[in-house]
Amino acid sequence: MIRVAATLTMALLATQAQAAPRVFIEGGNVVIENDGIRRPLTRSGRDADPALSPNGRFVVFTRKPASKPADTDDCGDGESAELLMRVNADGGGETTLVRGRAGKTPQTRLCGFTAKQFNSDGLLLYFLTPGWATSGALHVYNFSARAERFVVDASGLLVLSACRNEHKDRVAIMRHKYFVFGGSYDWYWLYDPRTRKEIGPLGEIDDKDLAKQAEDWCG
Repeated sequence: MIRVAATLTMALLATQAQAAPRVFIEGGNVVIENDGIRRPLTRSGRDADPALSPNGRFVVFTRKPASKPADTDDCGDGESAELLMRVNADGGGETTLVRGRAGKTPQTRLCGFTAKQFNSDGLLLYFLTPGWATSGALHVYNFSARAERFVVDASGLLVLSACRNEHKDRVAIMRHKYFVFGGSYDWYWLYDPRTRKEIGPLGEIDDKDLAKQAEDWCG
């Protein structure tokens, strides 16, 4: 009976995993797929890089401006600004969270809004923007405060939202640093958003191995 119950439980979990919704871009629009049924959530034809909230209730995405070439790395202002957007999972409630800007410094420049990742409760959204010649910039949007801020220079990102230990909701970020006697390196470092401090080096990790490595960190 225990073996049968375990088998049924595993089958149920597998079915639930298969039924989990996913979001993607099709024809420049955000599409959600649930139980094999696809439904477009936006119709601008200029949307990219969607991410579904942990509770599955809404999607964040980037909207490209009509007046800006899609292959440029320059951030624009006004009508040429990219937008960080939100839309409900039923297609309603589309709204702008953050308007991009050219900015006078790498810390204040905003566009792209790539590598979007939520923390475990979905109240914080991390993303990368263009920054320096050798590094991008990590920003975070706080849904409670309805505000965005620069965090630190970074070119890679993994939010440890699945952790159940002390590392929960800490962030693994790739940073470009320099050796004392010359030369540079790009390593992943563990960053604590609560204290706004870098905890220590994680080492040189290939991006494709990062998620697997995180399983070991999370225990």
